[in-house]
Amino acid sequence: MATMAVLASCPLFRAGLASLLQTMGFNPVKQAADVKELQQQLDEGISPEMLLIDLSHGGDKAVSADDIRTWAPVTKVVLLASELDLGLLSDYFAAGACGYLLEKISANAFEESIRLVHAGEKVFPSELASMIPGLAPVFRRPPSTSIEFEKSKLSLREIDILRCLTNGQSNKAIANTLDIAESTVKVHVKRILQKIHASNRTQAALWGAARGLAAERSHELSQFAEMD
Repeated sequence: MATMAVLASCPLFRAGLASLLQTMGFNPVKQAADVKELQQQLDEGISPEMLLIDLSHGGDKAVSADDIRTWAPVTKVVLLASELDLGLLSDYFAAGACGYLLEKISANAFEESIRLVHAGEKVFPSELASMIPGLAPVFRRPPSTSIEFEKSKLSLREIDILRCLTNGQSNKAIANTLDIAESTVKVHVKRILQKIHASNRTQAALWGAARGLAAERSHELSQFAEMD
C-alpha cells in the first residue's frame, strides 16, 4: 500500500485519522501539524505518495495550494473540510489535489474515497452535484479583472474560451460560438490548462466559475463535470 501522511493541527483528530488509515493498510502513516514538521519526518527530497490534509481545524494555514504545487507535485492530495467551499476546492484542485471530502462523511465512504484516489480517480462531495444547477446566480457577475487573471497570463481569446468551457460547452460548441476552428479551440484549451495549472476541463471550469466566468443558464453549468 502507498505511503501516507496526515496534516492536521489537532493532535487527537490527527491520531484518529492516522489510526483509521492504518487499518486500511497504509503503512507508514506520517503525522504532522504542518508541512515543515512533516518534512522533518521524511527522507530528504522524498514526499509521501498520498497526503490527507484536514482543513476543518485550521489545516488551510498549514499548507496552501501553492505549497502543494511546489513541495509535492506528484503526491495524491485529499482534502478534508467542514463544508463545501468552491473557491477553496478550485484553488487546491488547480494545484493538483485529487480529492475533497467533507468531515461528516461516513467511515465506509471515507475508505472508499481514499481507495479511489489511490487508484487514480478524483473524488468530490455529493453536495457538489446537487448544488450545480443553482450556482449560476452566485457566479453571474462580470468577469474578474483581478490580479489572478493577470498572473495566469491568459489572453482575451483564452478568457473567452474558458468562459465557454465554464458554461459547459464542448470544443465543437465553443468553436461555433466563437466562429473559430475546433482544432484551434483544442490548442487554446491545452494552453489554458497549462497556464492555470489545471489537469482537466473540470478543474478549469471550477477555476473559471470561482473567478466570475459565469454561466448564463444553470443547465449549462451543470454539464461541466461531464466534459473530461
